[in-house]
Amino acid sequence: RPIGEVTSEGFEIDVSTDLTANWVLTANYGYNDTRITGTAPGQSITNAVGDRFVNAPRHQAGFWTRYQVPKLRTAFAFGGEYVSERAGFNNERVKPYTEFDASITTAFDFVKVRLRVDNLFDKTYAASGFGLQGSFPGEPRTVFVEVSRAF
Repeated sequence: RPIGEVTSEGFEIDVSTDLTANWVLTANYGYNDTRITGTAPGQSITNAVGDRFVNAPRHQAGFWTRYQVPKLRTAFAFGGEYVSERAGFNNERVKPYTEFDASITTAFDFVKVRLRVDNLFDKTYAASGFGLQGSFPGEPRTVFVEVSRAF
């Protein structure tokens, strides 16, 4: 059963380049104007027609860069993501945020090891809003160790 109509208009651009033989960069930006454009009796979309759709950022941008040191068989990587202000379910303001991630990957003769840290600076942010009760928090700093071997 239909609950309403949401229209999204925007664009996205991605750029990937080798800055040097050992250094790569990827960057992206997206613009998204997402609005409620229709309603149905008894619908579950709580915002009014014309309002921005909940938790849809207008602007989102990110980058990821990796530098490889061949003599060490090691790569260092760093990236970040920006998400603009969003509207929550009761039109409350969900603040914009920027968070960063990093990793170090090294290869040994028998195994590859990666240390990855998400939310490097332990930024507190709302991943989405869900009404007057609050917001879903983003992940705190998280550290991963990945060990892999090719057979």
